[in-house]
Amino acid sequence: MAVKLTSGKPTVYSLTSPPEKPDPEPPKELIAKVMEYDDRKILVTVPFPDSIELITDVFNDLLMTPYATGGSAKSVYNEIDADLTGWVAGYKTGETVFTPSPTVNNTSTKARYFLAYDAIQPLNRATLTLLRRLGPDYPIWSVRLEFSASKAGPEGLMKLLAGLEEALPLNVPALLGSFLVSRVDPAIDLIGANPLDLIGHVPKPGKRLVYVGSHGRPETIYLYDAKKPLKSPPKSVTYNTLGTLRLKLYERRDYFRQLMLPPPYGNSPVTRAEIEMRWKKGRPYLRDLAEIKNLLKDRRVSYAPAVLKTANASTKKNWILYCLATFGGGAAKAQAKWPLSLGLKFRALYRGSDGDLLNETMWSRWENGISITGLDKWIKVAKANILKDELAAAITQSS
Repeated sequence: MAVKLTSGKPTVYSLTSPPEKPDPEPPKELIAKVMEYDDRKILVTVPFPDSIELITDVFNDLLMTPYATGGSAKSVYNEIDADLTGWVAGYKTGETVFTPSPTVNNTSTKARYFLAYDAIQPLNRATLTLLRRLGPDYPIWSVRLEFSASKAGPEGLMKLLAGLEEALPLNVPALLGSFLVSRVDPAIDLIGANPLDLIGHVPKPGKRLVYVGSHGRPETIYLYDAKKPLKSPPKSVTYNTLGTLRLKLYERRDYFRQLMLPPPYGNSPVTRAEIEMRWKKGRPYLRDLAEIKNLLKDRRVSYAPAVLKTANASTKKNWILYCLATFGGGAAKAQAKWPLSLGLKFRALYRGSDGDLLNETMWSRWENGISITGLDKWIKVAKANILKDELAAAITQSS
């Protein structure tokens, strides 16, 4: 715990030492707001899509040359099945499209490839899976694409499109129009903050997991919602008691160093706040990604030392100690370590922290984050392809 004495200002008690300035500085368009405190400045980015998974079945109109629709659906999709089975069996991978080592299930029923989009960092790659399953009348193929939009960026996404065109015998613009989103992880970077500096809140809070690095500092915090109590013993010993993950806070500087990679902003700590959203049904289309519901709703992240607005030095110091105790032992145990009135006051402050760094109002910048990654270009292509199909259908109906 660092104590900083400043001329002409009150004593500042902070949970971690004041950070170094980010080097390089983040792009201006990435920053939603700058929060200045007595001991540090925290740059808060717009929310942007990090990991994303896209999925679609392979329909006739996704082919480069669709089959004539005069015949039965069964005959058309049996032809598609034969084409894709032959394509997978004969496809030769190379530098842009390559298979895992060793190859995983690269058979006529499942083919898995990696698509390279970053020549400098080979870990930045997309996973493309073609999966064949048996339907009631004929086999059905599906395409799944998993990648990090924030790592790829506009240039990487252009390379990824080229990789899709190389790897698939499909019309890629039509594919983008057909893609459904099965998962997206919206993220906000807090540049200048460590996880220990923060208070995180989720709707209906339940369990919390804290991973502490070998350096002794918390590296990652998982915040889950409360799971409904069981009315009877579970039927399986593998029953998960955690609930649904609602917010993750993790320090990216330490993560990059462990991978022997340069941190994104030099020695400045960067805590990423990330929400993992998965859809099993009612999946939105990729083209509607900017219009999905507010995934920051009821989630808040605050800078802990700033929650106590005005107080004398002794109370400020006790507040920081309370935050540390809550971090390690939980709110009830932390409250018990102080006189009743002070403990109740601190607990109310902790629970009521307003989310000065992150709150649901920041979702209004989601579309900006999509544009920064370059996914807006994919969405534009997807929408244009759908409009083209609708226009063609309208012309056919009117003729």
